[in-house]
Formats: sequence, structure tokens, C-alpha cells
Amino acid sequence: MKSIFLCSSIILGLVLVLNIQCLAGTWRDDFDDGNYKEEWKIYNLNRAVENWRVKDGEAVGEIFQPGFMSLLLTGMDNWTARTVECRAKFVKEAKDASAELGLSLYDGGDDENRYLFVLNLTLGLASISKESKGQWASAHFRFVSEMNTWYTLKATVEEQELKFEINGETFTGREQDEPLKSGQVGLIVANARAHFDDVYISGPGIPNGGPGKVRAVQPRGKLAARWGQLKTDKYLSEKRQKFSFNPK
Repeated sequence: MKSIFLCSSIILGLVLVLNIQCLAGTWRDDFDDGNYKEEWKIYNLNRAVENWRVKDGEAVGEIFQPGFMSLLLTGMDNWTARTVECRAKFVKEAKDASAELGLSLYDGGDDENRYLFVLNLTLGLASISKESKGQWASAHFRFVSEMNTWYTLKATVEEQELKFEINGETFTGREQDEPLKSGQVGLIVANARAHFDDVYISGPGIPNGGPGKVRAVQPRGKLAARWGQLKTDKYLSEKRQKFSFNPK
């Protein structure tokens, strides 16, 4: 009887795992169709200072308004993306402010909830940040980036563990507060012009499809890893305009 019960439990577990895996999907966009407006929307668009377009099969975003970021969103408020990946590069930077690009996950828009995974060209940093009702917590890591160089960015959310992989080097931040549950996915740029391509969004409840093509998985070697704790960032919380998406 014990053997029968054990076998039944194993089979049931396998069925549950397979069902969960079946519910997970991958959504893609490589911008080869030349049009982003059907799938993406600029958050709080200010035409005077920010611009997004598609050029040669790549999404191009730019904003040169000190103190502000521009955010291009896709997906639904109930998306539970576990992993978002894209290629990105800086092609122009501001002379008087830090040039940044990156990814936004579980973005709640006006609710001021989001995770940001950001590459800072000017300061030579990689950052993982969480905004919750206007309050910020961040972990910063040393990573020197260059102009006109493609970087493969991969952001992963696993409850309290947030991973930011850049060209095979992984930075991990841990938070102590309640994790965000769902939200849209975004591309972000600040004080720069940046190109983005080959966006992949995967996780439970994410629909299979999107305008992008399926690509072959590239083998990867052993990844370097660095760890940090997300700590309350008084500067970001007090200087809210640092990450404002409402340029004026």
C-alpha cells in the first residue's frame, strides 16, 4: 500500500509540475515589423522631451530632460513575468547628467510600484531598485559599460530575490518587504539615446506569441555572481524627480 501511495504521489506531483509549466509562456518582440505602437505604449508621454521609434528593426528611445526617465510599456497589469531579456546599447549620452538604460518589471504605472534593473553608463554602475508607493530601496554594483556596445540584459524576479544579468555577469539583490505581485514590462532610458532589440518576456500566465521570432538558445558558460541587499534609498525617496516619469 505504501508503494502504491508513493507512486501515486509522484505521478500527481509530476502532473502538477507539467501543468504549471504548460501555463508558462513566452512573449517576443524583435521590432522587425517596424511598428511598436500596437504592442507598446509610452508612459506619460511628453512629446517635447521624449521620443520612441523603430529604426532598422530596433526600438530607439531618447530623453534629455535632466531628472527624468522615459518608459515604454507593454503587457497587462496582471502579468507575472518571471524573466525579461533584451539587447540594449547606448548611442548618445547627456553631457550634464547620468545616462541610463534598463528594464522595468511588475510596473504599476500611476500606482508607483515597479522593479527597475538599470545600467548607468556615466557612473559605471548596475542597479536593482524597487519603488513602492514612492519609496525606494536599491542595491548598486560596479559595472563599467561603454557607448555603442550591445549588452544582453536579463532581469529575473523570484519572490524576495531579484537578479540582473548583464553579458553573463549576475547581480542579485534581496529585499525584506512584501514583493510586488504583477504588472507591465517596460524599457527605460534616461539622459541618453538607446537602442533595444530582441525582447523576451516569460512567466506564468504570459501569452505565447508576440510579433517577434523564436530564436535559438545560445549556450552559456559559468556565470560570475555578486550579491547585495536592497536597502532604503533615502536619496531616491527624497529626490523623487530622480526617477520621475512625468517630465514637464
